Amino acid sequence: MTMDGSRQALALELLGSVRASRLGAAAGRAAGAPRLRVQLPQGVFDTLDWSLGGMRLHMPAPPAPEGTELPVRVAIPGKVLTAVAMVGRFDPAERVCSFRFTRLDQAAMTELARIARG
Repeated sequence: MTMDGSRQALALELLGSVRASRLGAAAGRAAGAPRLRVQLPQGVFDTLDWSLGGMRLHMPAPPAPEGTELPVRVAIPGKVLTAVAMVGRFDPAERVCSFRFTRLDQAAMTELARIARG
């Protein structure tokens, strides 16, 4: 499978800090699980923590009202996964928004589980 120039550029942008982030650990993430770079319609964000059920992102404002489903692209080394996530609670003091994956295919789940295991 080949990617056109714009898709390849997006993949490279999304992958930007995935490998480097393996060196850092954030509270709430599984031991050894790297931060992921996630693209929403509103921009690209790094996860604070994540699981197969969802993720939390630091962002200036909620991307949409709570309960809204948004397309999501998750960068992992070598590929970009697509999913749909529902906007959860936004904490204005911390500027953190939670998301629940509502559509994540088996291949994406397998890849994320592999990354979480390290």
